[in-house]
Amino acid sequence: MSLTTVEVDLAVLNHNPWQPRRRMDPDELATLASSIREQGLLQPIVVQPLPGGRYVIVAGHRRVAAFEKLRETHGTKWARIPAVVRTGLDDTMLASLAYTENVARSALTPVEEGRALQAMVDKGLAQTNEELATLVQQPVARIKRLRRLVAGPRVIRDAVDAGCMVTLGTDPDGTERKELRKLELNSALCFVRLHEQYKLTSPKKADDRIDRAIRKALAGNWSVRRCETFVESAIAAPESSEPITDSHRLQADLFTETKRRFVVDLWLAASASDEQLAEVRAAFERALAAAGPGQRRPPASSTP
Repeated sequence: MSLTTVEVDLAVLNHNPWQPRRRMDPDELATLASSIREQGLLQPIVVQPLPGGRYVIVAGHRRVAAFEKLRETHGTKWARIPAVVRTGLDDTMLASLAYTENVARSALTPVEEGRALQAMVDKGLAQTNEELATLVQQPVARIKRLRRLVAGPRVIRDAVDAGCMVTLGTDPDGTERKELRKLELNSALCFVRLHEQYKLTSPKKADDRIDRAIRKALAGNWSVRRCETFVESAIAAPESSEPITDSHRLQADLFTETKRRFVVDLWLAASASDEQLAEVRAAFERALAAAGPGQRRPPASSTP
């Protein structure tokens, strides 16, 4: 393997077929382009020569995209990019370098990582999770989680990859406050397990039920432990014949109420949203009002 540094025309660059990244954040790309324009390219991209005077990008797709953006907005000064030329790379090395470079420089989504890993298996570059871990220099446990995610349902993959728009509350003027939030890998795997259970009991409704549960979790900023608790409860409880509203789910999750008791689960309340806690307070006030002065137990007397 030999190394040389050259300036390569953007027009003769081919994308790496093993490139795991499916999308680039426009804001991050604009920031990178601005930085390159002001400071120059701090590290050349890496390419491998192809027949006919072309090159395949081994590492540096985001830098190439930034140069293309600068060429469009600031002219042909940015039509060529510094590149380190590497030779003698086979598919295994191309796949490994593309994966590790993206993980190190700018985090891939777990779905992008999982798809890249599965592609390596499908193309025969690795056969086991242990071989994959060695190839991409990642822990075996993470490899297993990523592959389990991409084998799961699309509704969960989309929540991890693109995210879900969730409602966080309503402003005083009646406008709903919405925010795009993404599901974390370990939380996603909890819902993969729940989806498998839903497929057994109500296969046609499984995706819709999981979508509602995910949006509730994202709106409430649930921790992984909170997701695990929810899934355990959902699997253990028999399927209700009537739809469960968010209010009912909240009551079952955060507090229980009887004629004489109002018990709040403080561990769950610690990860609840302000809106959820406000509903708990309102429920408590309703219960207190319903008890009435005559129903309240008088304070214990200090005299015999």
